[in-house]
Amino acid sequence: MVYKLDLLRSPGVTNRDDLNASFVYRFHLSGNFVLEGSEEFVLLMNTLIGGGMKKVVFDLAELKYIDSTGIGAFIGVAKQVRAKGGDLVFFEVSPPLVEIFQLVKLNDLIPFLRAEKQILDHFFPLKG
Repeated sequence: MVYKLDLLRSPGVTNRDDLNASFVYRFHLSGNFVLEGSEEFVLLMNTLIGGGMKKVVFDLAELKYIDSTGIGAFIGVAKQVRAKGGDLVFFEVSPPLVEIFQLVKLNDLIPFLRAEKQILDHFFPLKG
């Protein structure tokens, strides 16, 4: 699996007390998410979550295949991020992966988003 990280900044004021709260960490995943390589992914996620990462987007537009190890890794990351007061979402999930995720009910745990605007709306809702 290959991944690339982008940081999306909050459209509002930066939270100086918790700088991580001002950013969304967007991971673009491509290739196959299988046993080989999953340890590296889990180590990276544990390090970033330990460092304060709270808002996570997994962009899966180019992810071709996932096995049970990859699904388990996503579940673990979701639990860890939420235990720290954060959240995560999937973005641009391909139809074959949607089928797999629905079969194992991963869509009940992690929301699927399809539009860029939904990412910022999800993590930085307007206060009114």
